[in-house]
Amino acid sequence: MALPDFKLNVEPSELAPLAARLTEHNYTEEAVRNLLRLHDNGELIGGQIPFYQWMCQTNPSPLATLTGFFLLGEGLGREELLELLGLENCLALDKCNAIVGFDGVFTSQVVLYPCQGHYFFTDYWYTLGHQTEGKIYEIGTDSYVLARTTPRVGVKNALDLCTGSGIHAIMSAAHAPSRAVDINPRALEYARANAALNSVKVETHLGDLFEALQSEEMFDLITINPPFVPSPDPDVVLIHRSPGETGEEVSHRVVASLPDRLREGGLFSMILEYPVMADDPYVDRLERWLESDGTGWGIGVLWYVEKSLGEYVVQHIGPVQSYQETFNKYLQSYLTHGIRAIRFANVFIRRLPAGTPNWKAMEKATWPKSDVKDDILFWLDSLTTYNDPGWRPDPEWRPRLSRYFKSCWRDWEDERGLLEVSDDNWIPTTFLDSQATELMMRIKSGEKTIDALRADWLQDGEDQDSFLAALRALGALRALE
Repeated sequence: MALPDFKLNVEPSELAPLAARLTEHNYTEEAVRNLLRLHDNGELIGGQIPFYQWMCQTNPSPLATLTGFFLLGEGLGREELLELLGLENCLALDKCNAIVGFDGVFTSQVVLYPCQGHYFFTDYWYTLGHQTEGKIYEIGTDSYVLARTTPRVGVKNALDLCTGSGIHAIMSAAHAPSRAVDINPRALEYARANAALNSVKVETHLGDLFEALQSEEMFDLITINPPFVPSPDPDVVLIHRSPGETGEEVSHRVVASLPDRLREGGLFSMILEYPVMADDPYVDRLERWLESDGTGWGIGVLWYVEKSLGEYVVQHIGPVQSYQETFNKYLQSYLTHGIRAIRFANVFIRRLPAGTPNWKAMEKATWPKSDVKDDILFWLDSLTTYNDPGWRPDPEWRPRLSRYFKSCWRDWEDERGLLEVSDDNWIPTTFLDSQATELMMRIKSGEKTIDALRADWLQDGEDQDSFLAALRALGALRALE
């Protein structure tokens, strides 16, 4: 299937007004999701296009018309399109080869996704099965989740690898100078157009990961949505989808380069599906790829969904001549490499001061369907603070139960406790050991200072080390504010 020759053939200022027009018509992430009854906007399914079209027809509005035109491939008459978008916006889209007309009816050659208050052009999502070489990856679930979870406040310079449409470089560009790298020249065309649409500047580089940059360049934030689908078939190992037999070939290379690319205090944020290996936890693999001596890195993994091998193969092999043969080939390859399941996850790696012991954390989390950047930052800051052996609390601090939890319970034998999560929490119910539970019960009211809590603890026959260990445990679990 031929791909459109989409390019930024206008001045950036000529494309930017389109975003305001889309916002005016409520073409937003949440509104589209509600209109089409989607779990998430990255979950569009080709076989359900008639249903999506019907939902637009039965809920007529500018939002429904835009959704049909930019997401579902529906045509619009000249006058209707002009009324919806305005003449100048239509001319800009035409010059960029985004729209095409025939006999008075116009269609969009590209998809236009809303995401986190921004807009992004990509190639059409329902051509995925064709895997056309050079195709620009649609704004899928992975892209949406990475956009919602990556903290960017305070960043001085940012880099996005495997940028595709440029979504994550553009999200960063609202906060700091941002650069985008991709091995696909079409991707950089889309990234430049999307930067113009969102009224930001992004510096683009054609090349293979860090090789496209100067050797000495380092960054405060590095984002990546890499290819990650394990594939034993070299004919379908595509630059935007399948990097090799384990699916870790690209992510391994990038993580191994972080010591030379990520500044102290900087953050690496990656979204992917990773293979669950027998007897080799993922956080341990990440630490090993960093070639760490046990210091200098904080590694946090939030995983959302785990899929069995059979389920995963069915979702990814697509239309093939011999389905059974291909299914068995993929399954056997996964088992040969020790893969036991596949998890969809966020990876966060923070560079700590030299000599600071590494920390590692892995948690199952609730799928983030809204902006949780502040929550992620609080989680990473808590892990960094309370795992630092040099940390000591301010004596006047009056700790209290954080907003993420509404109560603490303990069992009848006082052997362990349970932190009951708040209703809108993105993390699961959390269990505590007996000492952390005891300290939490004393903290709950938030009335006593650390010095007073410590004095009570020692008076009851406990020691200083157990007090600090319990306090650290609660802090690392985001239980304290």
